[in-house]
Amino acid sequence: ADTSIMALAEEGATPVMTVQDVLAANLGDNAALVSAHYDFRMQGEDGARLYSHTGWLTLGFVRRADGWKIAGGQNGPGGAD
Repeated sequence: ADTSIMALAEEGATPVMTVQDVLAANLGDNAALVSAHYDFRMQGEDGARLYSHTGWLTLGFVRRADGWKIAGGQNGPGGAD
């Protein structure tokens, strides 16, 4: 039977996210693109992996008067290789 992430959290599972392989591209004075590989998992008290999702996250940033803001993004599946 499938268990939702919310149900796992209610049962005491802990969310853990690892981010690596961060790549950043300067697109001018007021824009940047950042991509990173992530591994998200819900784990039990014993460290057992109850749910996991691995992929790439890419975000576009723009600089505004009040700082850097996320303009858009996407994520998709994929390993770190």
